[in-house]
Amino acid sequence: MSDKVDILYRELFNSVPNSESISAVFDQDTAQYHVFFPQDGDFLCKRLTLAMNPEGGESQPKFSQGDFLNSRCGDFLNGKLVLGTSGGTFDVLNVEEVNDVAVTPELDVTTPLLWHGSLDETKETNSIILQAAGIGKIIVDAQDDKGRLIGSMVIEVNDTSDDNYFQDVPLSVQYERKWQHRYRAAQYRFRTEGGRGLLRIIGFAITVRT
Repeated sequence: MSDKVDILYRELFNSVPNSESISAVFDQDTAQYHVFFPQDGDFLCKRLTLAMNPEGGESQPKFSQGDFLNSRCGDFLNGKLVLGTSGGTFDVLNVEEVNDVAVTPELDVTTPLLWHGSLDETKETNSIILQAAGIGKIIVDAQDDKGRLIGSMVIEVNDTSDDNYFQDVPLSVQYERKWQHRYRAAQYRFRTEGGRGLLRIIGFAITVRT
């Protein structure tokens, strides 16, 4: 299952001064396997996460990287995921739980370079379509394969319908905005602001002129 990230996994493994400090935890409720790679010193740590298909069948594993809280280890028991950091332990809440903290966590996700097919042709985009649910602002930034800024936009999500409750039912509300640019490949970054409660990005698409 790790063939897709073989080189990345080797780099992460070699970045750890003591390989015995590498640990992992499986969150069976979300079917996610987290591997922790503590870096030199007592604070920084890289994490590699494998998301499995909880329904079984053909396995299509998805990998992602992160450094949230610089968590160095974890444990899962009785439906609770606990992360260990240099500053103590943190309980990870489920998406439907609400805590007493006034600050809402913010999302920050960056995609790899997206080529939209050909690796050498220049594409002309027409629009961006975002599937999201909840209440808040989603900031979209994009840069091309040379690191130059392509464009930015802010999408206000204000979904108060019955969407977002059944994962196998398509969302009735999608957000489509004009997005006319030329590039060979682009890397997209999605950030959230002002979210209240559960704000989710389910997916996005770029329409390209043919």
